[in-house]
Amino acid sequence: MTIDDVKKSIADFYEGQTTLSQEEALRNFLEKEEVPLYLKMDKRLILSLRKKERPNAPEQLENRLSELIDREAAKERPMSSSRKKRFLFWGSSIAAMLVVALGLGYFMDSLGPKVPAQPQVPQEAVCQILQSALVEVSTELNSGIEEVEKSQKEIRKVNKDVQKEIK
Repeated sequence: MTIDDVKKSIADFYEGQTTLSQEEALRNFLEKEEVPLYLKMDKRLILSLRKKERPNAPEQLENRLSELIDREAAKERPMSSSRKKRFLFWGSSIAAMLVVALGLGYFMDSLGPKVPAQPQVPQEAVCQILQSALVEVSTELNSGIEEVEKSQKEIRKVNKDVQKEIK
């Protein structure tokens, strides 16, 4: 097998295109022959993937493990009857409180005061009301602006008089 054949076999190996016999031939070659430095990592990887024999388990291991599991399971105490009663009492109490709370919430909601439906006001009436409110606000602002302008004129006049007296 030449280096080109090895490179092609390695590429096929990575792509999963090799048969078991081709993989075995590649492994045998890599075990026995020296490869260039750029193929050393591939050699290590491919040789590390070789199936190794599984060690045999000691006889009777399965039986001993089963017995150990059974003994440990027997050590666990079942729930005592008083503990069961307490658990059932608290569980049923909580469930009953939830049912009562949900029932009260439902019936209190149905017994509550009914809110009357809001009367529908025509859109034109709403527009007229808003328009009159805006006109009123506008006139108030205009009168306030006029008063501010008058007071500014008076302040300027007073400032001129003060400056004349200072000079």
